Amino acid sequence: MSLKELEKQVQLLPKADLRKFTEWFDLFREAHLLAEDAACDLEAAQQEDVLRRQAEYLSDPSLATSWDDGFFDHLRQHMADVRAQKAASR
Repeated sequence: MSLKELEKQVQLLPKADLRKFTEWFDLFREAHLLAEDAACDLEAAQQEDVLRRQAEYLSDPSLATSWDDGFFDHLRQHMADVRAQKAASR
């Protein structure tokens, strides 16, 4: 399957399946790309932290929290508030 075909299939996933795929892909990426990549920019302590977090999640997936639909809206608003506060204090 080509990358374009994969992208198209991922875009067609229902929200619940997309969330599950995203969680799986994040674990895959951490486990296979970051941990095994000798040229990785992460320091040893950061790699250990990624592996520790992965092990925690794999031992108890209920520890993970999903992002609701408004997560990024809240994050953007928080960032805007912080910027405004910094600008006001200048």
